[in-house]
Amino acid sequence: MQTFSLPCPGCGLSRACAALVRGDWLESFQLHAFAPVVLFGMTLITLGAVLPTDAHRGFVRLVSEWERRTAITPLLLGAFCLYWLLRFASGAAAA
Repeated sequence: MQTFSLPCPGCGLSRACAALVRGDWLESFQLHAFAPVVLFGMTLITLGAVLPTDAHRGFVRLVSEWERRTAITPLLLGAFCLYWLLRFASGAAAA
């Protein structure tokens, strides 16, 4: 549903992740370039959820320190927004 007549920034992301898991890199990239980023994030979350308590704490510290040093979250958010704007401007997001 397009409440504001704008396409969803994540349009095609689920299909792109499914294609990536199947090993179809080209289809995945054509659907949404951020599928590898999303799958990597989902892998980190899943790993953090299943680790034993001591390992979980160390893992959280490691990921937190990495995020703090690299500022990866705001960088990825900005890149995602820019990617969405480019797709919107080119008309490729209408699916």
